[in-house]
Amino acid sequence: MMKTKIYNLLTAGLLVFAGACSDDWDRPVASEGTLNLSSIGLQAGEVDDASRADDPYFDNYLVTIYDAQGVTSDDWTWTYSRMPEVVRLPTGNGYSIVVESHNIKPAAWEEPYFVGSVDFNIEQDKVTNLGTILCEFKSLKVTVKYTDELKSRMTADSKATIFKHESSDKLDYVRDETRAGYFEHNDASTTLVAMFNGVVDGNEMTETQLMNDVKPGTHVIVTFGVQPTPPIPLPTGTARPGVHIDVQFEEVSVNHTIGVEEGTLSGSDRPGGSQTTEPEQPENPDTPKAIEFTPEGVELNAPNKLVEGMTAIINISCPAGLAKLEVVIDSETLTPSELEGVGLVDRFDLCNPGDLKATLDNLLKVDSGTAMKGKTSEVFNVSDLVGLLELLGPGTSTFHLNVEDVNGAKDSTKLIIVAE
Repeated sequence: MMKTKIYNLLTAGLLVFAGACSDDWDRPVASEGTLNLSSIGLQAGEVDDASRADDPYFDNYLVTIYDAQGVTSDDWTWTYSRMPEVVRLPTGNGYSIVVESHNIKPAAWEEPYFVGSVDFNIEQDKVTNLGTILCEFKSLKVTVKYTDELKSRMTADSKATIFKHESSDKLDYVRDETRAGYFEHNDASTTLVAMFNGVVDGNEMTETQLMNDVKPGTHVIVTFGVQPTPPIPLPTGTARPGVHIDVQFEEVSVNHTIGVEEGTLSGSDRPGGSQTTEPEQPENPDTPKAIEFTPEGVELNAPNKLVEGMTAIINISCPAGLAKLEVVIDSETLTPSELEGVGLVDRFDLCNPGDLKATLDNLLKVDSGTAMKGKTSEVFNVSDLVGLLELLGPGTSTFHLNVEDVNGAKDSTKLIIVAE
């Protein structure tokens, strides 16, 4: 009898608990799909005809997923090099993935902003691939020039102040400033304000001019000069020549784009590094490239398994002559402290080696510095350096090569070594 009472009490309690839960809680039903992040390739836009994005590897680009309500989370944001190969997401429509070069500032020196996005849906138990995302230049670039005549007559601290009409964020361009300024610009158009304040021929002068209907992705060159004015009559009956500050605006370009083939970004530090895509052939194969890379014993822009005694050579062709041959080492095992042990650092320019010249010449079998500048070909042999990786254990090492010729043409490549 006692057992029956206990059983009845337990049964009644469970029924009450179940009834309470049914009013306030529904058991969630898992419904998810997979987003294949390793399917993403990137393309970058040019700031203008003479300059492109300064980070051709996209490693530090910011990647963020948003749902249909524009909500994201810490689990949905990464840098491009740290992005997982796949991510599981709740099923639904209206997702978007946004890729940005960096967190944009209202006004900054030498920080062009690139952004691209693509919309996608997630279906239950299905894999979604995205393909290539175009990151376009979306800030406003402003450079300032002073005519030779004005520069010779103005003081060094005279300056032009540039800002958007609706913003309080400004940049000051003094007489010898050569950097480009970049302004956040997400609206359809804006008014650019150029204000000169300085001393010309010993006289304080101010001049302000406006440029209307400036759109995002624009490069504006502002040129300040002097324009003579008729003599100013004086009370004594003599005359004094006057001067007027002349301001000219030139809109250079709006969003030229260049192709960065999806396959050139592969590597162990890039999602989907084991996948490569053959780059498209140029329209005119007879036209020589400004800079070309030809490997020996390895494949470029793809993982290479480290084997004992392997050859790792990149032949560089640069018909116009080398001006820069920068090497950046990004390695899980060849760390800055390990490099320091052999007298190296993780970033150096073989055309401008400084105190590293003796070490680089011995390790890479080159004649760096002045002797390398202007050369039309160079052999980049890292076989000995790669040999060090055998002693350091498993890990991935990426050698970035950034080359620039005397005409300003640039190109880059990667050598990726995987030690198992």
